[in-house]
Amino acid sequence: MIHVSLPVERMSPFGELQVRLDPWQVDYGTELPLDHVEPDPEEAAVLDIELPAAEWRPVTPGEVPTPSRLVFVDGVRRIEARLIMRRGEGLCHGAFGSYAVGAVGIADGIASCGQPRVERLVVIGSGESLLASVAVGRGLMYRPVSTLDTDPDASLRSIQEQMRLAEERLGKELANADDTLVIVDGPLTFEEPVRGAAVGYIKRIFKLYLPREHLGLLARLKAGERTPLFALRSSRRFVRFSWFVRLAHPHLGDSELAGVARLEVSETGGG
Repeated sequence: MIHVSLPVERMSPFGELQVRLDPWQVDYGTELPLDHVEPDPEEAAVLDIELPAAEWRPVTPGEVPTPSRLVFVDGVRRIEARLIMRRGEGLCHGAFGSYAVGAVGIADGIASCGQPRVERLVVIGSGESLLASVAVGRGLMYRPVSTLDTDPDASLRSIQEQMRLAEERLGKELANADDTLVIVDGPLTFEEPVRGAAVGYIKRIFKLYLPREHLGLLARLKAGERTPLFALRSSRRFVRFSWFVRLAHPHLGDSELAGVARLEVSETGGG
């Protein structure tokens, strides 16, 4: 009996999708400033929390015990290659990308970096999906993520969302320790009580929340002063207490809001 070995066609990880690399540079006109969470149009600010709205004035924080351990959590993401895919006559967009999240802890005057968490993703738009990870070179595996969005920049938004979820998981883990304060970059995304404390640090102010008659207060804040607390309530997010604080005096030529950041904590964690 004669055995004949026939060539086996290698299956594409993209299945029936015809995939081509977008020849444009990945950052040409499409990298979006997605360092924040999109504001909720239904979110409302309640001013009468610490002081009546008519009595708002700069507040100088008093002395409070400093936690023995501070932890800063942040992440970074990037698009590595954009994809143009076709199934029949239909086109869709996608991308190879990656993100990393990590933390720096400070205790006894010594800073230490934790091990970063890195993940690679291949994002497929228009509701298309992959059944398995895609191997690119030795040791480079890209986990498939699908989005219904048809926009060419949907891939970047998906990677941003995955990075935020990873930051949330890391922040929860690190905040679940005694005498620890975790500072996460951007709005706070979890409300569950933890053994320590967690605060969201919003350095880029996209929404002021305050009525027009209170905006002058922000400009008058001196370094170290803050606004009174206000609550942020929404049908889509948990209740947070928030405030603006001036971290440093503006330099000559800076805007009146230079050095101002917004902080927020979960209502379950107290104000």
